[in-house]
Amino acid sequence: MEKIKKRKSLYRIISGIVDAFVFPVIILSLCVSAVMLISKQERAITTIFNHAIVRVLSNSMSTYCEEVHRSFFKGDIAILEVKQTYNVGDVIAFYDFKDSVDDYSKFMKLTTYSPHELYEKDKDGNIIYDENGEPKITTNIYIPDRDENGDVIFNEELYNNIQNTQVGDIIPGTSYIKTNVPNNRTSRDKVDASETRVLFHQIIQIKMDTSGTIFFVTKGTNNGSPDVNEVRSDMVFGSYVPTTKWLSDFLSFCSSSTGLIVLVIVPISIVILFESLSILEQINNIILEKNVIARSTFFDTKECAKAKIGMEMAYFNKIYLYDVMPKDYKNDLYKIIWGYNKDAEKKKDREIYKTSQIAISKYDINNTQDYYDTWLAFYKSKRKQQKILNAQIRAEEDRYADVLIEEYQNYRPKKKVQKIQKNASKQTVKSANEEQADKILERIKDLDDNKTKLDKNKK
Repeated sequence: MEKIKKRKSLYRIISGIVDAFVFPVIILSLCVSAVMLISKQERAITTIFNHAIVRVLSNSMSTYCEEVHRSFFKGDIAILEVKQTYNVGDVIAFYDFKDSVDDYSKFMKLTTYSPHELYEKDKDGNIIYDENGEPKITTNIYIPDRDENGDVIFNEELYNNIQNTQVGDIIPGTSYIKTNVPNNRTSRDKVDASETRVLFHQIIQIKMDTSGTIFFVTKGTNNGSPDVNEVRSDMVFGSYVPTTKWLSDFLSFCSSSTGLIVLVIVPISIVILFESLSILEQINNIILEKNVIARSTFFDTKECAKAKIGMEMAYFNKIYLYDVMPKDYKNDLYKIIWGYNKDAEKKKDREIYKTSQIAISKYDINNTQDYYDTWLAFYKSKRKQQKILNAQIRAEEDRYADVLIEEYQNYRPKKKVQKIQKNASKQTVKSANEEQADKILERIKDLDDNKTKLDKNKK
């Protein structure tokens, strides 16, 4: 049995490694496929666990963004997080949608921006120098105003005045009257069903309308002016989550055609190949086991050891095979089909080993009933007992047929006669030695009687 345990081919080792990665590969493949399907569309974003993935569709964010410490180019993949509130400086994905019921003329500014001079930077955030070695300066008129601590200045007083004013009253500090939230606003679900595009830009200003709804002014870092439409807060999918460069590059690779081949098609093809080989191996093992049971293939071969015939064989086939196996080979067969259970971890396997010892001790080739009764007592389910009874009937037929063939060979006349096949009860014995032929035919009758008895037990 030690030899059987140690006989592991290179194929089995590789197959084991592949099996260990089957599910991770499939999960990864499905995730990558989802990324591909989503990223190839211009207006579809699927949110999972408050996160989403978006594919950058233009170079409008290719200028370095100080707030998120990177730039975005066409084809890049970005991870989004769904949040309750968004702030100036956040890079967001949103529907570029203008609702006709919103009064854009009555927006109040909660944040402001002013012109600022900044150092020009490349895509990696490095300062760009001119031919004289001096840092290049650029003026950006859309930089948010910040206090001495560097925090964006937010008009909290105006925000509170709008929120706390009753509908119909004048909002303090303004000339606007507080209004109800329009009840006929277009929902995001309806926008999703339209042909509205998704943009990926930065928030540069926050505004609020007279109903207290937040709107965002957005702009691409590489664009000269803000987007035409203010973005209502419910049209935002999420804001960019800073990620490491290798993860961003990996996600971008996933969205490419090469990534699809490497991460989806190739792994799945490998899995299918090895699973197909495994199925072929199982089919071969089934055929091999069938030949062993039919005794056309010997049980102690390299192929049988590799296929672990003794371990994989059904219990009723083991019981049958031991019965019909020639006496000189029974001990070796016993070690292969039951011997490995001696030190098994499972209690059930150890009980099978003990039962096999008892059954073998009762085995008598001239009367095998005690042998089969031992197994019938161990396997208590009717279905399993029926299979054992069927094995007993089959063994009686095959064992007597073997004896008849052997005796016929020993007493065969010089004259050529027809061979007696396994189905000996249906063959005509042609022999010059009529006395011996009568004995053989008498044994055939005994076989039929035994079979009749077994059939009665079966019923």
